[in-house]
Amino acid sequence: MARANASSKEPREPSKTKAYVEILRPVNCTFGALTVLIGILNAMDPAAVFSTVNGWLAVIGGLVVYFFVAGAGNVINDYFDAAIDKINRPNRPIPRGDIEKERAIRYFINLGAIATTLAVIVAIMTPNWLLIPASTVFFIFIGYAYARWGKPSGFPGNLMVGVSFSFGIPFGAFYVVGLPSIPPAIWFFFATSACLLISRELVKGMEDMEGDRKFNIKTVANTRGTKAAAIVSIVFSAGAIVAFTLPAFYLLSSIAFDILMILGNIAVVISICLLLRGRDAKKNQKFSSLMLKAGAFIGLVAYVLASL
Repeated sequence: MARANASSKEPREPSKTKAYVEILRPVNCTFGALTVLIGILNAMDPAAVFSTVNGWLAVIGGLVVYFFVAGAGNVINDYFDAAIDKINRPNRPIPRGDIEKERAIRYFINLGAIATTLAVIVAIMTPNWLLIPASTVFFIFIGYAYARWGKPSGFPGNLMVGVSFSFGIPFGAFYVVGLPSIPPAIWFFFATSACLLISRELVKGMEDMEGDRKFNIKTVANTRGTKAAAIVSIVFSAGAIVAFTLPAFYLLSSIAFDILMILGNIAVVISICLLLRGRDAKKNQKFSSLMLKAGAFIGLVAYVLASL
């Protein structure tokens, strides 16, 4: 009987390990860490960055710090969303029972401690030895604040997501140049990313109305209706298009960037058109969100190529 019990527990261990990786959402964290690389490469000549040991350490350190900060944010978000996720996303690790809520809190604290420690160590070799760890601690707190208070507040929470995710771009620049020396293009990149993410958060609020309404999540869709949410989303999408396009005329000279800028803008325009359609609302919301995600990915690739 003891042998039978032991064997019945064995399959759980790989499942638990997989769950701790899954809750980080490593693909999203890696996608977000790309913003740090964009900031580094567009703030300083890439050849200069990769010609020194300190440059390599700044790149690797910046990417890893961001990964852990983003992962910690995802963990604490799932902790506070456990009840909602039983309705909206029942296959996530906490609602399906692979990670207990108490362990999730400890996991969040450990990830935040690792990120802060790495930030302090790497920052010593950068022009912003104080700003980098301070920013790291601040955005770990923002991740907690969003999960506990920001998300239920609706639109303020959407703003927090857009700004915190996109801040990886100037955060990357901190690793190689002083604050006054950050190129203007970095701030346009930041504005584009923030507007696009805010737009997508508004669309996701339209998709998740059922579960959000049950738990009194004050999204624009739940408080003002889907039409109002669509209008606000379109406004931010238009802002993203403007911020994405202006650097091509005034700050950058890159054919690769221009081509990807056009493709990214087309994806966002398709998203806007889908929201403007009156029929098949649920289907249009899903594909609108997908187009915004595609536009964001194209934008990130464009920003990487802009530095080359």
